[in-house]
Amino acid sequence: MADAKISALTNHGTPVGADYVASVLASGPSSRKLLMSDLRSFTGMALASASPTTADIAPAVNTLTVADLSGLTAARNFVLPATAAVNDLVGVVVSVTHATPGRELILKADTGDGILASGTTYTAAEWTRVWIVGELVVFRCIVANTTWVVDCDGRIPSSAGIYRATNQTSVSAATIVKVLCSTVDFNSFGLADATNSRITTRRGGTYSIAGKVQGSDPQILVRWITLLYVDGAQVGSGECDSAAGTFPTPNAVRNQALTAGQQVELYVYFSGAVAKDVVGSAGKESQINLFEVL
Repeated sequence: MADAKISALTNHGTPVGADYVASVLASGPSSRKLLMSDLRSFTGMALASASPTTADIAPAVNTLTVADLSGLTAARNFVLPATAAVNDLVGVVVSVTHATPGRELILKADTGDGILASGTTYTAAEWTRVWIVGELVVFRCIVANTTWVVDCDGRIPSSAGIYRATNQTSVSAATIVKVLCSTVDFNSFGLADATNSRITTRRGGTYSIAGKVQGSDPQILVRWITLLYVDGAQVGSGECDSAAGTFPTPNAVRNQALTAGQQVELYVYFSGAVAKDVVGSAGKESQINLFEVL
């Protein structure tokens, strides 16, 4: 078949589903159809904007929602459509964040529907949350009106670190004491709470918690323990014995499954009979960090 020029196209309304927008007939009996699904693959999804405050977002199929979260009064839902055809796409990207924990966008399927992700099916339940500028998630329907998978996971791992900038003086011996890490080391995504010396998660998942405490004025054979706490309960520890002329610095690391809103804190214990100081300075001898593992 020789090259041909399309001289006219007739508008028959907005094509939907498997409708096609052009048909080129070859010399034989077969035809070549350009389907709407093919067109979406080349041109991408439509764009829509949303600035939720007190209501959820109800996205449309084959649309990428650009979400400004600065006006959120609480966490709100982004609920995938109940009606969708196979290969329909739904996406969301965060354009403006909210700095306060508990002000995120919750991604979930509608009642009776499910999202296949992270090795399980989330039926009408929270899969994850987004709030970081530039986070992009796209879902694809694989069973009409029922099941979605994650087609693009552009979440950004969250992290934070806080430390002691000065000595915490006269820490009681033989007592578990909270280390008041009141200076922010890094906090790109709103997790650190230096005022309350804790780090708060903003979505569920697996996290790596790392902490260390340095003791001052060591005594021989005094046992120092760094303790990692989540919501007031110990989840990990590290210890060492001090020696004359050295500063004991036990490290503790723990990989932990956490849910949104849980609080991570640093504690210390030492077995001496006299109160000692916890060392703090710009050198960050006593600190706690939290890293999300995606």
